[in-house]
Amino acid sequence: MAPITLSSHSLHAQGSTIQAAQIASYVELSAVVSELEAPQKTLGAQLLGLHKAELEQETASPSILAFVNQERHTTRTNTQRISLAVRIYGTDKLTGWNTRLGHSATVQAVTEIRINPNRTVGTGKRPRLNPFP
Repeated sequence: MAPITLSSHSLHAQGSTIQAAQIASYVELSAVVSELEAPQKTLGAQLLGLHKAELEQETASPSILAFVNQERHTTRTNTQRISLAVRIYGTDKLTGWNTRLGHSATVQAVTEIRINPNRTVGTGKRPRLNPFP
């Protein structure tokens, strides 16, 4: 697979539209990443199994794998939050407390890029700007 390179010129806006070549490059890169993720997960699971079987790594490789053991604890925060609220405010005031808590939460704007098929290619129609109203 040939490496994909982007020039700094290709990252600048050209006019008032995102160029078809930029869209095509992004779609191509996303497809390559998707194709590589499944074999990476499979190989990772195999390597983890070999590590658990206490196999040693060869030393001739330019890289070595680090297997880091971690403990992750998951809690049911919503259940704990409601339980605490009932103890503090009582059942009668729980609704008001829950509403105030929701309105005081910090909001962070995030822009996600999703790939959608362009059904207007060849039809002469202009695509919708926001496919997720």
